[in-house]
Amino acid sequence: MKPTNRGIDVVLSIGDKVIGGQQNCILNRGMSAIDITNKIDNQWQEIMAGTRTWSVLCSGLYIKDEDSFTLLEQSFADGMPLDIKLSDGNRIYEGRAFISNFPAEAKFNSAFAYNINLTGTGPLR
Repeated sequence: MKPTNRGIDVVLSIGDKVIGGQQNCILNRGMSAIDITNKIDNQWQEIMAGTRTWSVLCSGLYIKDEDSFTLLEQSFADGMPLDIKLSDGNRIYEGRAFISNFPAEAKFNSAFAYNINLTGTGPLR
């Protein structure tokens, strides 16, 4: 059996800075379907590939004075895209993304945590 990559090996980076405190990460990829059904196809729907989308959802723990978290805060405040990289040391996904959601959570008996939703603009390479 071939070795399986572990989730702990996957890291999200902004430029060359790894996001400190990262715990979980989800890469979403999608494609819109264009309906090309017609009367000749005998009531079976046919589609063709439309535009593709991608996003990254990440959660983590806030680390005081962490440079990457400061970059996230600044990008969100300015509405500027980030160059992101998602890598497990073997496979690498890269692209530009905007922060579309960035909640922070401070529960009574837990660490200060954040979630981030990065919505891709352009291709994911």
